[in-house]
Amino acid sequence: MILTPEELETVNERMVTYHITYQEIYDEILDHIINAAETARKDGDQRNIEPLFDEIMNTHFGGSKGLRKIVFQNVMAYNKKVSKEFKTNFKSYLNWQIVVLIAIIIIASFYLPETKTVNAILLFAVIIASFFPVFYALIKTWGIKTIKRKQSLAKAHVMGFSQRLTIITYVILFVPRFIPNAWHLSFLNPLRYSPFIYVTLLCLFVIYTLSTIQLYKQVFKVNV
Repeated sequence: MILTPEELETVNERMVTYHITYQEIYDEILDHIINAAETARKDGDQRNIEPLFDEIMNTHFGGSKGLRKIVFQNVMAYNKKVSKEFKTNFKSYLNWQIVVLIAIIIIASFYLPETKTVNAILLFAVIIASFFPVFYALIKTWGIKTIKRKQSLAKAHVMGFSQRLTIITYVILFVPRFIPNAWHLSFLNPLRYSPFIYVTLLCLFVIYTLSTIQLYKQVFKVNV
């Protein structure tokens, strides 16, 4: 027996009190509770929806404590799954042909002039490359909507992987700037780095970006 609109509203109101952060997990648990309640109604249980909700929550999820544990396990399992997919993607792009090409490019970088102009251009290229996965993820996930105070688990993970290059770039290139007199030291001044460093970063960033794009397609089931 299908629950009435009033009963569905009561279920939604009760669910809000459990503060489940991620929309996908919230929807899955909500659907489970609604299906269990409708099955109970079909089997002749005509109790008020409040005690019926409490019983389902206790018997199916182990109450509030059990629910938090289930939510945590789901998040960890999803994180492990997505991390594994990303690592597989990254390794797939590191085939021998790509490794040879990267080696050639890196060797060629030693012949680039070590001038501030060259380094400024390479630094700019690294910064753009580090932000590209973030821009890509933002554009592709722009239309994903969630209810108030919730976020998409899939979007959060894709954005997490996309932002890592930006964080790495910030740490490598800009954190030393906040160290007193650091930029007077060649190994801490981005404009005095060897072009080899920037070219190596660019090669790795391109592979990372391709892996992130592939991850997006896998997470959101986009046809490649």
